Amino acid sequence: MSFQAYIDNVKAKTGKTPEDFAKLAAKNGSTKHGEIVTWLKRDFALGHGHATAIAAVVLKSGGVSLGPLESLITVGATSCAATVRRRSSLLS
Repeated sequence: MSFQAYIDNVKAKTGKTPEDFAKLAAKNGSTKHGEIVTWLKRDFALGHGHATAIAAVVLKSGGVSLGPLESLITVGATSCAATVRRRSSLLS
């Protein structure tokens, strides 16, 4: 599943965009990846992968100071792809 697909699925499930989650995270004071993931899983019933994708966008955005979403998604996708490549090379 592509990073963009994760974002699209979260919006379809919750009706919220990454910008909405960034604003909510800033309101509730969540600043760490683990806190944001736990909050998203608990309050929005997101799976771990979807919560991690949203957390990455929220953290890259700096919470409420949002840049163009497309660039954030590209950065997130690049980071996720790099992690998958690193883990795959460790298994080889």
